[in-house]
Amino acid sequence: NLHPGHKMRLIIKSNNIQRDCVQASPKHYGITCDGCRKTPIEGIRYKCMVCDDYDLCQDCKGRNQHPMHNFTKIDTPRTFPRTRTFPVGLFSPINKVQEMTKKQSQSGNNSSQISHRGVTCDVCEKTPIVGNRYKCAVCADYDLCETCKADGRHPGHKMNLVDENSNKMKKEEAKRGSHSHHDLCNNGKANSGMPRRDMTENKSSKQFSSLNAIKRQIEALTKIEMEKNKKETEQKVESCSTLSTSSSPAVSFPSIPECPVCLEDLKPPLKIFNCRNGHLICSVCKPKVDICTNCREEYTGRATAIEQMLREMFNC
Repeated sequence: NLHPGHKMRLIIKSNNIQRDCVQASPKHYGITCDGCRKTPIEGIRYKCMVCDDYDLCQDCKGRNQHPMHNFTKIDTPRTFPRTRTFPVGLFSPINKVQEMTKKQSQSGNNSSQISHRGVTCDVCEKTPIVGNRYKCAVCADYDLCETCKADGRHPGHKMNLVDENSNKMKKEEAKRGSHSHHDLCNNGKANSGMPRRDMTENKSSKQFSSLNAIKRQIEALTKIEMEKNKKETEQKVESCSTLSTSSSPAVSFPSIPECPVCLEDLKPPLKIFNCRNGHLICSVCKPKVDICTNCREEYTGRATAIEQMLREMFNC
């Protein structure tokens, strides 16, 4: 009977040993810490409630980075469900191409053989336009192909059909015009007896005279505009002088800035200091405060411009 006078309790050891399950810290894949640039963030993720895309890890949040903004605590990373559904809008561009080819095949073999060289469709940027070409009657240079015209593009403007026959007619007219012009020139040369060089000189002189007439018109218009501007400026000066003589407004000085710590006016001969964002503090309160009370930034130096302005206001 060792250890008498004390009550003893029986303890039976079990074969099952309980072990603490050590869970690994969760990882937020695809998210980078904006403080230490660690990716992915392990453990708790802190997301800024003000900025659009700003996240911090546990260590950077403990160092009080990105102050003055509220954060939300995200313990578990986002999990996206794995679905085997096929994307619905994958074949939409393929279907559009098939519809366009069907429309082109239905338009006929004659129109498909026509190709307008050097002309581009201003909607689908197809060059050259194959088939019927539609030219805007209002815009200077705007063309459409058959498919874009069928889709109702460029509404509100009249579109003229330009086919192969119209192109041939225009080419024939241009040829006829050139032949007739050469014939007239040759006839004039034969009748008048003057050489070809004299005729070109006459043309250049006519062009020069037309340019001189245009220059004279421009100079006359500029003179009229200058006179109008002079009259307007003279009227404005007279109105300003009458206003200044009739009623002289009182000069208003800017308000004197105050120190955010002692709430006293920053009058000379006080020395004034400012932070990076331009917030002011007096020289008496600066040794007491390490960081700006408004924006939490460090004080960079003296605000000499404001000191000079206050000296001029107080004439000291």
